[in-house]
Amino acid sequence: MLKTAISIVSALLLSVALAAQTTNPEKIMVGTWKLNVSKSKFNPKPGPTSVTAIVSEDGSMELKQEMADGKSLDWTMPPSKDGAIVPISGAGDDATYSHKVIDQWRTEDHWKTAGGATVGKGTLSKDGKTLTYVSVGTTPQGKTVTHDVQVFEKQ
Repeated sequence: MLKTAISIVSALLLSVALAAQTTNPEKIMVGTWKLNVSKSKFNPKPGPTSVTAIVSEDGSMELKQEMADGKSLDWTMPPSKDGAIVPISGAGDDATYSHKVIDQWRTEDHWKTAGGATVGKGTLSKDGKTLTYVSVGTTPQGKTVTHDVQVFEKQ
């Protein structure tokens, strides 16, 4: 359950790049992004078998995720502006995240679920076509339980 919740949260990485300061970051991120499973690394394994994120012009996102156990997870979230904590619909009653821009290419997110917390750092490629997201998940007691590197490609 904890791995599933943290995996769900880390998949939200696409929201991270919404505020990256490229020529027009919102326009770059709008559209459909898919996880490149072969370029991604999950610890512990297995990770999701597929993730598709659809980013709207207002920064909201719809996510469809297929887990290794065959379960499907669908959820949505509003944009997080300036580090505001926002709810994640479909990821548990108390699931939230906040988003912060580090510089023009990097962002940092803080996710919270009933199963623990995750800190994620996203880096958008200079061409705006690839998003790499590194996330570290911990239990409520602070024990590290996941360390994932996810690579998403714009479709």
